[in-house]
Amino acid sequence: MGFNFSSKGTDYLLQAIHKVYNSNSLVFSIKDICKELALENNVPANNIQWNMIEVLNSVHRYTSKHILQQVLPEYDIERNLSPKYFISLVLMELEN
Repeated sequence: MGFNFSSKGTDYLLQAIHKVYNSNSLVFSIKDICKELALENNVPANNIQWNMIEVLNSVHRYTSKHILQQVLPEYDIERNLSPKYFISLVLMELEN
């Protein structure tokens, strides 16, 4: 899907997905997740969120919308990939 796996944003997204998945709830606050990740990674929460947004902007810009829909069937090509939306899509796919 075009993720750079050496990117901090990708790493933070993976950590966020893992954290939300292990909480067994699809209801979550991205701000709360960023705060938790900030404590664990010893960086400001806004850096966590900014890095996730930047990597998703890159994926959204450079990856075909049809490829995104193949990997994440619930993806709406009219929406931007925010961290919360992307994490929700991944979790829905993992539940299937």
